Amino acid sequence: MKKRNAEETKALILSNAILLFAKSGYDGMRVDDLASISKVNKATIYYHFKDKSFIFETILLEMAKLILDEVTIKIEKATTIEKKLEAFLDAVIYIITTKRDLARILMQELALNSKNLSERAKEEFFKIIEILSTILEEGKKENKFIEIDPFLVHSMLIGSINYYYSMKEANQEETNKKFKVDFYENGASYIKDMVLKYILI
Repeated sequence: MKKRNAEETKALILSNAILLFAKSGYDGMRVDDLASISKVNKATIYYHFKDKSFIFETILLEMAKLILDEVTIKIEKATTIEKKLEAFLDAVIYIITTKRDLARILMQELALNSKNLSERAKEEFFKIIEILSTILEEGKKENKFIEIDPFLVHSMLIGSINYYYSMKEANQEETNKKFKVDFYENGASYIKDMVLKYILI
């Protein structure tokens, strides 16, 4: 078996930490469990990360960067304010639906009023809100959007998609049978359309 180098070990620890935080939340995640599933001792974990809170911060900073990078790429291609808003929503949806464990961690933290979120992580996530706020303000000035709180829009989008996909992943067969609900493969698109219809004048 090939021996892992330091960077590979660090990446493995981080990947397993994401799984554990998503499953058990911040308080429920134990470094002993992380060491066990990563097949390393605790000293190795503390060599790469000074403590559990630093691991958590690293994960959330990674998610903020993923969203910011995706938002920046998509918005740069948009030619109208409506397209900029749609690009922002598409970028957030892409990360939330493709990085499900990261999305679960974020929603757990938001439900706890961000009590475990470091100031640095808060600053990075606030950059995302600032981009949305700028788009909404510009759209309002152009008389294209209603006046609306950017935090509300962001919460509506992330909360609705997370709830929808969590329900789908956990109860699809049972829910379909009991309520005769067909889960849409492109459920995120329906949620995006609802948000757009609410904001657009």
